[in-house]
Amino acid sequence: MDRRGLTLIELLLVVILAATVIGVVSLVFRNSLDAWRVGESEVSLQREAQKIMEEMIEGGDRIPAIREALEVVEATETSFGFVPFWIDYSNDYRKESNEFILSKKVKAGSSVPIGQIKAPGAKQFSSVPTIFIYNKEKGPNSHEDKVRFINPIPVGSDVRILFHPDSSLEDNVIMRYFWDDKSKRIFRTYKGETNDVMKYAKKIKVVGLKLLYYDNLNHRLEAFYSAQPGDSVSSARASAIPLSAIGIEVTLEDGSIKRELSSFVSIRTLGGNLGSGIILGEGSEVSIPDSRHIRTLVLDNLGGIGDNDTMELEISSVLSSTWKISVNFGIVNNEPYILGFEVEYPKGTVVYSNDHKRPANSGLNLLRLGNDYYDYDDDIHAEDVVRIEGNVVKLKVEKMNIGAAALFVRP
Repeated sequence: MDRRGLTLIELLLVVILAATVIGVVSLVFRNSLDAWRVGESEVSLQREAQKIMEEMIEGGDRIPAIREALEVVEATETSFGFVPFWIDYSNDYRKESNEFILSKKVKAGSSVPIGQIKAPGAKQFSSVPTIFIYNKEKGPNSHEDKVRFINPIPVGSDVRILFHPDSSLEDNVIMRYFWDDKSKRIFRTYKGETNDVMKYAKKIKVVGLKLLYYDNLNHRLEAFYSAQPGDSVSSARASAIPLSAIGIEVTLEDGSIKRELSSFVSIRTLGGNLGSGIILGEGSEVSIPDSRHIRTLVLDNLGGIGDNDTMELEISSVLSSTWKISVNFGIVNNEPYILGFEVEYPKGTVVYSNDHKRPANSGLNLLRLGNDYYDYDDDIHAEDVVRIEGNVVKLKVEKMNIGAAALFVRP
């Protein structure tokens, strides 16, 4: 019987082979683990980037979103400030009165407030007929704008009123998203509070945020306003720009792993698609489609009207003469009225005038003036006198002494 054991050399060879096998297995395992960690980090970054996009664009529980912006007050490459719908909310309403005093002043020139009711047992809110009572007195302590529900409110209903608040009186109605380069985070300020958009992912850094802006003709806009937290914000300049879409690019980092995500969002309520309209003021300048490519051009949400008030609009391009319309306003039977208008084309030559009185709340359709001969658009069935052509067409408010007006535009 052979009783020989392993020699020292054989034992060393076994140890070396075992160490080699273990090393190879460890290397493969480590590489697999590293790949898994990289994949997990990329998935985590993707998930957080999507959460950021969803919160900014779609909002959350009682948190408004960029998509619902009514008015823009700040737009830079790394920050965006806007005014969303303000909601006055009453839970389990049991009062006899159908009239509500709004908690904020309504923005002059904006659409009328929306009244909604969720009756006991109902699953969602429904819009109901209301009457808006605007108080001309303007001041931070003088709101007194009212909404009256036409029909009785069922006892125990939840009631809410959505409206466009005046940010010139109270800047806590402005929602602002901004990227802080020092902390590498995105923050949101609203109603006097500042919150980190990424509440729980503390290890993840936001190493880049880029915002791109487009008008209602999909032309790229430059950043046009910058404000610091706590500054008094004026939207006079912003309101003259028909911003209707935003591109959002965000870059996240977790250690050595980076992830980029981009999104494009149309803002439903900013003028380009018949939302709340573009709020106008004297000196406002708006890009609009030319006469052949425009579908809607309406002057509406007219307010703050007194006797002998006027509004003058001019539309021009480098390829065409200037089209001008002068609208006259006044009070008839204690109600605001459009008393008539006058069209010049080219500017300085009156081609049409109309003194037909109409209530101011009916607005004025600039595509239906003078039997289609003197209006702005190109009518197929008429030999138009007015025709504005070119890729760059501007509408400018040369004069406006009424209190409020909005322009509704659709290409």
